Amino acid sequence: LNNYGTIIDSNIEIGTQMFSSTYTRPRFDNLPGGSVTGGTITAGYSVTGVGTKQGALHNQGGIAGAGITVLTEFINQASGVIDLAGGYLRMTCSGATLEARNFGTITGGTIDNYCSVWYGEGDGTSWSDPFNWSMGIVPAGYSSVRIYMASGETAEIHVDVDVTLSNVIYLRGPGLTLVIDPGVTLSMDRGYASAGRILDMRSAAIVNNGTLINHHLFDSGYSNSPTSASTIDNNGTLENHGKLNNFAGSSLLNNNTLANYGILNSWGVFNNATTGSIDNTVGEMFSYCGASYLDEGTFAGSTPVFLCGIWDGEAGDGDWSTAANWEGDLLPNADAEIILPAASGAIHVTSTATVDNSLEIGLGTTLIVDAAAVLTVDGTIAGDGDLTNDGLIQQGTNGTGRFGGYSEYFKGYLLNNGTIDSLIIRRFRSPDAVTDNYGTIQYASVVLDASGVVLNNYGTIIDSNIEIGTQMFSSTYTRPRFDNLPGGSVTGGTITAGYS
Repeated sequence: LNNYGTIIDSNIEIGTQMFSSTYTRPRFDNLPGGSVTGGTITAGYSVTGVGTKQGALHNQGGIAGAGITVLTEFINQASGVIDLAGGYLRMTCSGATLEARNFGTITGGTIDNYCSVWYGEGDGTSWSDPFNWSMGIVPAGYSSVRIYMASGETAEIHVDVDVTLSNVIYLRGPGLTLVIDPGVTLSMDRGYASAGRILDMRSAAIVNNGTLINHHLFDSGYSNSPTSASTIDNNGTLENHGKLNNFAGSSLLNNNTLANYGILNSWGVFNNATTGSIDNTVGEMFSYCGASYLDEGTFAGSTPVFLCGIWDGEAGDGDWSTAANWEGDLLPNADAEIILPAASGAIHVTSTATVDNSLEIGLGTTLIVDAAAVLTVDGTIAGDGDLTNDGLIQQGTNGTGRFGGYSEYFKGYLLNNGTIDSLIIRRFRSPDAVTDNYGTIQYASVVLDASGVVLNNYGTIIDSNIEIGTQMFSSTYTRPRFDNLPGGSVTGGTITAGYS
């Protein structure tokens, strides 16, 4: 839409989904001599269940009293004049990188700068230089801050003034290093209790030479993906009052002072150097499978709890309850990540065992819950191996126990001769997986969502909800199936064969 004339009290929406790299954003150009008075202009917007619609507003004329919301692209050229009296200009970001630049004149009000994107077009290094940021404005405390480096780009950005952020800061790119200068504090604090993420760092680095304070969720790396591995190099003071996750492949290197008042989880490298001091008298620290921890400095409070149980079978009796069958000769506690490696043969739960985190059964390994034994599950059972239940598998107190999930898959053979009580049995992305029930499944939720998955019931199913259905992506796919066979009994609950 090219405007050379006058637009009065009208509402203009600019945006489409960019389905292909050949697409071009739709654009409203308010050209020299063009005038917009009142109304609203929306350049890019989100639609629930649809996604982000991208659009652009370019102004070379006059805009007065309009409500302007920008999600994707805004350029106010040198000849552009915007009077915010009676209107507003609001920068937002949601699922798209904001391009927002002002070369003209904006008067009559304050820009609502909810989204700040680093361009580095000022001195290229200083947080405090407005010309490094979108709209030529240093991020406000409420701004969502996005610093992305494309492949091959590098930047060392210095936080050279005290900053308190209540919104999320995103750091992306292997060439990106955020340096907190000596005497400077970067505080991430919403001013109220919140477990929501406030710092999301992937394939980037923070070098703290000042003070870094976290009150919420700080992710270094992402969900144990090595491609997102990041580094925290603490040469100053690091205070954690919330939760700090040091994911797999990432490094947390403490060379000075680390005070943990919250929860610090590590799947990566965590080193306390000879010059380092850690105070964990109030907080909790946990190391999981794959983590390494080296303490050469001073440490006060509880040392990190190692939450990893890896079966080595060295005792030779195949008994879960024998400490010598586990690495370090330590029985895994309930919160541990438990790994039964491939080709470990038969492993027996002979009395009681609890899984509150995760249990991975490798191919060629069978976990057997013996008659009269009890396995309590509040986490996820996954892997390519098999499970035979002759005893009781029961739901834990949190009600989150399950076989498989949408990101962890249980692909092996499940044979139930005993009782499975109140669990979720989710066969997702586990083609041709078979569950044979000769015992009792009760108060369960069963989802059969993969090609060729079968639940054969020769026993009893009581008050359970069974969903059977997968998308048939190929002619080679076979519908998942529930076979209630001779002698099989289903009482109560629901059965859904196919659904939208």
